[in-house]
Amino acid sequence: MIQENSFKNFIFHSCNYDLWGCIILTIITFPVALFIPTDALESGNIFLILGGVVRLLIGLVFIIFLPGYALFTVIWPERKKDDFTWLGLSFGLSLAIVPILGLILNFTPSGLTLESILMSTAIFTLLFLCGAFVRRYYELTKKENP
Repeated sequence: MIQENSFKNFIFHSCNYDLWGCIILTIITFPVALFIPTDALESGNIFLILGGVVRLLIGLVFIIFLPGYALFTVIWPERKKDDFTWLGLSFGLSLAIVPILGLILNFTPSGLTLESILMSTAIFTLLFLCGAFVRRYYELTKKENP
């Protein structure tokens, strides 16, 4: 499957495209959320309205889907379940994770700001996506070398 049995080659293997998509979407969320104005949907400019729609859609995926998907991929690295079960469980886990992150942020000196929510959710998501890479690698090497 993988020509060389190394973690470096495994990271760019085709079975990890979903993890790379999550990483890219997490990185894209920062400029979209920080540079498109919050009142863009209420403006009369068509470009700002489109930017507001993009901000809303990317923000919803970032908050409601990605943290749960990252945690779910660490727990179950192989996709044995169908896509709707996978999406539903990711959605449910995100609805459990994000409020806990918000509760923790409420007691920090920075409080609940857009930047602190972006940073904490991104750090959580990226850490668990790194864990998902490691878990998938060990699952694959365990299958190849029983």
